[in-house]
Amino acid sequence: MNILPDEVLDIIFTHYWQYKFNDVLDEIKKPLEFEIKNISFIKKNFKVIDSPYKSNYTYHLKKINKSILEVIKNKGLFLICKYNKLLTRYITNDYLNTIFKKVPEEYKCVSAFFILISGSNRYNILHSFEHINYTSK
Repeated sequence: MNILPDEVLDIIFTHYWQYKFNDVLDEIKKPLEFEIKNISFIKKNFKVIDSPYKSNYTYHLKKINKSILEVIKNKGLFLICKYNKLLTRYITNDYLNTIFKKVPEEYKCVSAFFILISGSNRYNILHSFEHINYTSK
């Protein structure tokens, strides 16, 4: 690397750090983009939890749950959520382990997110998530 002229090294390092800078910006924007996308999904499909065809949505709910877990386990992203006053800031391990102890592990975070959005319907949502793996007859 030292045998290259300084001008070429300067160009190489400039391109390298531009890509690193964009990666960092994408990581910082991740919680906000994630929350906007998932809030719109949840608002569109809010009634699906109580419906007989909720098993059609389990893949999407598990995917959202995994995304929330990635955000809350990353201390930097969680700090960004707190700073920007995003709903994800309320989803902590204590919150999940006390209120959602009967909810299956693969749905705990997404159920907390549903409840944060639901308002007065939160008890029905919690009950639906506690029995999400049971099919209605």
